Amino acid sequence: MPGMNAKLKNIAKKQSQNEKDSTWHQDHPNLDDHALAILRGIRKVVKGIKPTAVDGVAYYYRRARFLATVDTPYMHLPSLFIAELERLDQERNEREQAEDGPFELNIESTDYMRVSLAIHERFANLLWTCWNLREEETRSFLEVLQKGYSGGRQYTTTQFKSNAPFYIYNPNDLPLPHITEPNKALRGWNHEVFARALCPIDQVAKFDENPADYMADVANSRIVITEDSTFPSFLYRDGLVFDPENPDEGFLEGSMFLKFLNHDLAGPSAACGGMPIGSRSSKAVLYGLKGISPRITASIAIQTYVACSSMPEFDAEDGTVDLIELHAHLVRILEEKDDETQATLARVRSAVPHLLRAPKGKRRSRKADVPKPDRPNPVDKILELRAKRREAAAQQAAAQEAAAQAPPAQTRSPQRSIHFDDDEDMEDEDEARKRVTLDPSGCEFDIYEVLEPTLWPFDTDVPPLAARIDQDEDFTEDEEGAQVAKKGKVKGEKATGAGRLGDDHGDKENSGRSQSSHRSAKEATPAPSSRSVSTSPRTPLAEKHPRHKRKVPGGATDDDSGSRKKRCTLTYKSTLAAEPGSSRRTS
Repeated sequence: MPGMNAKLKNIAKKQSQNEKDSTWHQDHPNLDDHALAILRGIRKVVKGIKPTAVDGVAYYYRRARFLATVDTPYMHLPSLFIAELERLDQERNEREQAEDGPFELNIESTDYMRVSLAIHERFANLLWTCWNLREEETRSFLEVLQKGYSGGRQYTTTQFKSNAPFYIYNPNDLPLPHITEPNKALRGWNHEVFARALCPIDQVAKFDENPADYMADVANSRIVITEDSTFPSFLYRDGLVFDPENPDEGFLEGSMFLKFLNHDLAGPSAACGGMPIGSRSSKAVLYGLKGISPRITASIAIQTYVACSSMPEFDAEDGTVDLIELHAHLVRILEEKDDETQATLARVRSAVPHLLRAPKGKRRSRKADVPKPDRPNPVDKILELRAKRREAAAQQAAAQEAAAQAPPAQTRSPQRSIHFDDDEDMEDEDEARKRVTLDPSGCEFDIYEVLEPTLWPFDTDVPPLAARIDQDEDFTEDEEGAQVAKKGKVKGEKATGAGRLGDDHGDKENSGRSQSSHRSAKEATPAPSSRSVSTSPRTPLAEKHPRHKRKVPGGATDDDSGSRKKRCTLTYKSTLAAEPGSSRRTS
């Protein structure tokens, strides 16, 4: 309805104005001006305008509708308030006649103050101010509030009446016989299921023995049930075996009672424990409730009793049961301050999980009076993780900066020995042992194997080498093949002046291997790659030292006439440091 939506928007816009400038607002600081605005609104209501459409009056009218639930369903507001107002008026007149000082407002009725506070915290003073301004219009104001109170109670009664047939049964049980919604004549003691719900809890065992006989005895007054009997069984846990010595066990845990409690406070869709799906806020949110009080619990229990009974409409008596007294009994037991009562109320509160739920954008500022759970704040978690990431990033940046500023490590590679076989006898042993400087700029070296596995130390175009003939060793021609396969091989081309050097294992563990195994291993060895150190022509090593002839594959030499050979060791040492992390190996 577009017209209704526009009207509601206008009302909301007016209510959002500054409270101090709106005399009809309930929180206006000037109580006299606010009372005059209320009385002007009452005149409009008397002329036929709905109370909900009059500014100022609408707020108190809505609050009165909820009094039947929040306080008691048996109350007449004009009688309650006017009786106390007349007493105060008489006391003031007596004080003025006796000239016994100024009159002070002293309200003696506890019901007057309790109901006034349920409407608004300043309602008692507002009513006294209106009474002093215009008494007749104040009476009309109270009559309007009574209509709101009765309308709210009747609405709850109607809701409970229509839903009682659905809430009384266990969802797994089939209802027999069928219960028609509008007709209540078949409820109460005229229906077995409803009769068991109204039966006193200490009589349920007897009722279950023969329900028909028990119902007939109640109808014929052979069994009299009054408000002084034990509480009805619908207030207790389903299937409970009542213990007279422990009447608190299962109290206010009945399934039908809890369904009606959720229905009235959270909404019909939440009656069976589901999430409310209505577009309106719950009563608890609309009326600013912070919890479930003893009087709210007692009022819902009375409305549940009326829904189960055969009473055609809401009344104060059901046969021999005085419902006003039953309500008073429930309030009395629930207003006790002992631990058992507090535990019972806590169970009732936990049974309404969606008490303060409201649609998005309609939640009020009030919060439930339940202890806040001790759980980590999600914002604190996010900030903590961010701080950890920043700290880790700072540490990583500092480590990188320190690594960049640190000087490179100046390490020298250890000496390495490359063995090759000489073809001829060494004439001068002293000359063979002297140190010579070898410039490999014109040579190409193919290193098959190095004694000690290590990183290749030459990382420049022309690495300086220092070489010396370290040792000679005699060996026979018969041992030549095994020695070649064992210790490596140096090949060189005379035309290019290249020397190919093979490494000597020198490992004693390999000394016992057979000649055939070594030869097959040598034949399976892939051709070595050539590393060109420099392209400038230099004098080959073989030309500098003619006695160092190239070894021929298969154990032969360029000069096969000699039967005795010597092996020399060429030791080189790099004067450059290998780069950290270099992984190039000789293989």
